[in-house]
Amino acid sequence: MSKNQKISLLLHASVMAGLIIPLGDMIAPVIVWVMNRKTIDGIEAQGKNILVSRMIVYLILTAITMFHTGLGKMELIVMVYGFTTVVYPLITVIIMVLNKDTKYFYPRFFK
Repeated sequence: MSKNQKISLLLHASVMAGLIIPLGDMIAPVIVWVMNRKTIDGIEAQGKNILVSRMIVYLILTAITMFHTGLGKMELIVMVYGFTTVVYPLITVIIMVLNKDTKYFYPRFFK
């Protein structure tokens, strides 16, 4: 596995930092992206794509929270956050490893 692939995988896996650090799913990808955006081809577009998708997720979660209060809606919020923070990055990393691809955009439906 080349250095470019490792950094690209780290960029996508860094989204899961949000499980440990508040707003870590925004901060960790920014750090990886800023440190490597000039040296690795394609990482700048992927980093921007991740940040835009995370902002969209936060806007959706904020709208759900503002307009639908109550315990029944908390499950929806947890499921959306869990899918976008754990499941999707894991799927992305697995696809990148199996295809040996370094230019996988996160997530495809926001592109």
